[in-house]
Amino acid sequence: MKNSKAFWWFLLASCAGMTLIGCAAGIIALLDSGLGAVSPIVLIWIFGEVLLGIAAVRNLKRLYAETPAQWTGRWQLRLSDLLAIVFFAGATMAAVRELSPESFARVGAASSLLIVLAYAASMLFVSRTDVTITGVEKWVAAFALMIGIIFTIMAGVVVQLFLLAGVALLICH
Repeated sequence: MKNSKAFWWFLLASCAGMTLIGCAAGIIALLDSGLGAVSPIVLIWIFGEVLLGIAAVRNLKRLYAETPAQWTGRWQLRLSDLLAIVFFAGATMAAVRELSPESFARVGAASSLLIVLAYAASMLFVSRTDVTITGVEKWVAAFALMIGIIFTIMAGVVVQLFLLAGVALLICH
């Protein structure tokens, strides 16, 4: 497991998801009740997740240095890809606004932009890994990659929540 890229990618995605959840919980507590409401446990939790994420990045760098990926593309997008990202942004914002018009300005616009940034990063990654794929096939592959990453992050968060629940049960009994 120490030399498994899949394990370290899963750990990195899991740590990123849990760090985002911890930061969101801390910000919500801070906005609702002030500085005293942020629990030290949340801060320790975030710090631990960051340390695990750093360990995952270091191991991934080492593994990719030992066996480099055989990618043939470049970190470039065509004009049609950029236009696809713009249309995806518009469709995402329209869908989010339709789902929640009363909170679009406060929450919906920011979440839409995060989704669009994830799609743009997926588009760049697909461009880098496969130079032969273009057009609609590339756009669908980038969307599928983005959805796969989101599910990986969610699976990692669920695994960590089960581990936390198990630790809590061991401590309480």
